[in-house]
Amino acid sequence: KADFPTHGGSAAYRRFLAEELKPWVAARYRTSGEDAIIGESLAGLFVVETFLKQPALFDAYIAASPSLWWSDQALARGAAADLARWPAEDRKLYLTIGDEGSTMQAGVDKVVAALKAAPPAGLAWTYDPMPQEHHSTIYHPAALKAFRVVWPGPRKDQ
Repeated sequence: KADFPTHGGSAAYRRFLAEELKPWVAARYRTSGEDAIIGESLAGLFVVETFLKQPALFDAYIAASPSLWWSDQALARGAAADLARWPAEDRKLYLTIGDEGSTMQAGVDKVVAALKAAPPAGLAWTYDPMPQEHHSTIYHPAALKAFRVVWPGPRKDQ
């Protein structure tokens, strides 16, 4: 609290997204009904947290170099338990990390291990490390690759 006195509030932000923003967008714009969230670094941490804690909120989750070091990797350490409570619904996850090393990589490794050990029914997930990218360069290449994986579009023969 002393170092980051304004941290927290992710549950309230998820509530805002679910109860205010998503209905507002749906009421004003023509949409397919499919939705996704993307984030890098601390926003990537929020994406992974939402994916694990409230998976029905979005259809697809894209996290680039998520800051899973936060709070001594608490979210990553609890990933297996969160995945065990996952609903059997179709969802997509694209997870990537740059040349982060250290506790950043260790947190992602824990989440990937939990996904490999017990992948939830209905989840299509991709782990696509990008060691050639840095924390400051990963977002744009990760977003492009993720969009192509999550929404591959029609095949060329169609």
